Amino acid sequence: HMTTSIDAEKAFGKIQYPFMIKTLNKMGIEEKSLNIINSIYDKPIANIILSGQKVKAIPLRRGTRQGCPLLQLLFNIALEALARRVMQEKEIKETQIGNEVKLSLFADDMI
Repeated sequence: HMTTSIDAEKAFGKIQYPFMIKTLNKMGIEEKSLNIINSIYDKPIANIILSGQKVKAIPLRRGTRQGCPLLQLLFNIALEALARRVMQEKEIKETQIGNEVKLSLFADDMI
């Protein structure tokens, strides 16, 4: 038997935008809510000020906006998609001690 533990480093910033939207859509998020999230994350850019001068905007391709109140919710939804795939994988077997546990998730830690 083997136990795998994953601590995703800088996990919140590694969510890819197309995956996030696809996952939200598959999980049945209301269209109105999806449109709001889409407007926040569609073609996001970073504006940088260097020595008082605004530098050309940089397009962001993944991650959630720092300080975004949706940050943890969006990450948890994306993580839920991963958890569901692990739970459905027949090659991954669990050891039963009391209640069946195949996957345990907490913030950015997976066991």
